[in-house]
Amino acid sequence: MSGRDEEAPSFLLTDMRVLLVDDDEDDAFLIRELVEEVEGGRYEIVWKPTFDEGIEAVRSEAFDACLVDNRLGDRSGLEFLQHARVEPDPPPCILLTGAATREVDVAAMRAGAADFLDKAELTPELLDRALRYSVRDRQASKSHQALLDERAARIEAEASNHAKSQFLAKLSHELRTPLTPALAILARLEQDEELSPRHRDALAVVRRNVEQEVYLIDDLLDITRIERGSFKLAYEPVALDDLLGRVIADQRRGLDAGKRLEVALELEASDHRMSADPHRLTQVFSNLVANAFKFTPDGGRVTVSTGDADGERLSVQVRDTGRGIAADELATIFGAFEQAPNRAEAQRRDSQQPGTRGRGARGLGLGLAIAKAFVEEHDGTLAARSEGLGKGACFEVVIPRHGAGGGRSIGSDSESGAAVEATAGDRSIAVRRVLLAEDHGDSRAALSELLGILGLEVIEAGSLADARRRATESDFDLLISDLDLGDGSGHELMQEVRREHDRPGIALSGFGTEADIERSHQAGFFAHLTKPIHLEDLKKVLASLR
Repeated sequence: MSGRDEEAPSFLLTDMRVLLVDDDEDDAFLIRELVEEVEGGRYEIVWKPTFDEGIEAVRSEAFDACLVDNRLGDRSGLEFLQHARVEPDPPPCILLTGAATREVDVAAMRAGAADFLDKAELTPELLDRALRYSVRDRQASKSHQALLDERAARIEAEASNHAKSQFLAKLSHELRTPLTPALAILARLEQDEELSPRHRDALAVVRRNVEQEVYLIDDLLDITRIERGSFKLAYEPVALDDLLGRVIADQRRGLDAGKRLEVALELEASDHRMSADPHRLTQVFSNLVANAFKFTPDGGRVTVSTGDADGERLSVQVRDTGRGIAADELATIFGAFEQAPNRAEAQRRDSQQPGTRGRGARGLGLGLAIAKAFVEEHDGTLAARSEGLGKGACFEVVIPRHGAGGGRSIGSDSESGAAVEATAGDRSIAVRRVLLAEDHGDSRAALSELLGILGLEVIEAGSLADARRRATESDFDLLISDLDLGDGSGHELMQEVRREHDRPGIALSGFGTEADIERSHQAGFFAHLTKPIHLEDLKKVLASLR
C-alpha cells in the first residue's frame, strides 16, 4: 500500500454508488482515476480494503454495484461473492482479476458475478459499460422477479379463494341437509288444527331459529360471492314504500314480547317507485332495521324515513335512540367479520335477555358488509353516523331511482334457502305418484311426509341403485331426486328417467348457484330446489306442472 491517504476515501462523482473492495491501495486509486475519466462522471466510489469491511458495508449500506478484487489477502473474491449473495437485496458484483482464465471466469459466473474484468485491460469505457450493464440487468431481473412474485401471489390468492369458495359451498350443503327434515317436520306439525296456542308458539320459536341458521349460511355464501364478484342483481319495478313497510312488519314479528319499541315509518320522498333488486334491497333494510331494534333499549325509538336525495336518487335513513357507535368504530363497521366491540358486547348481553330475533340480528359480523356491497352494486351508498356511545345511530342509504333494468352480473341470488328455479314450459301433468330419491334417511322421511301433506303418494328410494329398481318396477308421474345419492348422481338418474320413462324431475341440493341450476336443467330436471326445502316452495314448483 502506498499510504497516499490515511483513510479509505469516498470519491463523489454523481448518480451511482459503487462499493470497491480491493486490498491493494494502488489498484484502488487506479480504478478511481479510470472512473474520473468517464464522460459526465456518475459514480461515487466507496473503497473498503478488506474482506470483512466489504461484507459489513454490503450489510449496512446501500450500493448500486460492487467491484471486488479476486484476491483479498488470504480470502478470495469468489468467497466474497458467495457471502454477499446471502444478504438481503445484494448489489450486483463485478469480479476484478489479475489474470483472467476460463476457469476463473466460469467460477465467477457460478458464484453469481454480474461480470468479470481483467485489471490489466481496464479502460474508463469498459468500467462504465460493465457498471451500467450490471445495474440495468439487476433492475430488469428485479422487475422480472417482481412480476413473477405478483403472478405467484395472484395464483396463490385465486387458489385460496377457490378453495374457500369450495369449502363454503360444501359446508353450505352439509349444513342445509339436516335443516330439511327439521323444516318438514315443522310444516307437518303446523298443519295440526288442534295444536294449542302454547305449542304453536313453541313451534314458531323453533321455526325462527331454524330459519336463522339458513340466513347465517346464506350470509357466508353471499360474502364469498361478493369477494369474487359473481353476483347478479335482478332488477324489476319496486315500490320502496311497500318494501319498507313489509320489512318493518317482519322485523316487528321478530321482537320478543318483553321488548317495547316505538317504531315510525316516515314517507317523505316525492315518489317511491324505482328499479332495483327487491330481494337484495329487502336484505339491506332488514339488516339495518333489525340492528336498530337490537341495539335500541326497551322504550326507545326507531325511525325509518325516506326522502329525495336529488332528482335521480332516493334516500332512506334508519335512525335509532340506542347505544350508538364510538368514533373509532365507525371506520371499520362495514368490514366483513367486523363487529364494533361495544356493539358486539351489547349483542352478547342481548342474547341473554329479551330482544330481537329477526333476520338482521346475526352474529357473524357480515350483515353490514353484505348490505354495503348490495347498495354499492345498485350504484348507491351506505353510510353510518353516530355522535358517540349512548347517542343513537343513523344509517343512510342513497340509491338511484332507475337501475340497470336488465340486471348486472355481480353474483347469484339463487342459493338462498328459498331458491326455486323451474322451467316447466307448457307441459301439463297430473301428479299423483312421486318417486323420491334421497340418501339422507331423515330428509327422505320428512320430504315424504311433506308430499303426503300435499296429497301425493310417495315411492321412496335411498340410493341410485334403489331408485333405478323402483323406477322400473313402479308407475310414477314425477321424480324428485337429491343430486348426491351416495352411489351415484341425481343427474345420471334424471337422464335415465327422461330417456326410459319420459317423466319430469325436480332436483334437490344443498348447492344452488347459477351453475348448479344450469347443470340440473341440462340433465333434464325442470326445477331445482335448494335445501332446506320449504313446503311453499314445493307447492309452487308442483303447481307449475299443472
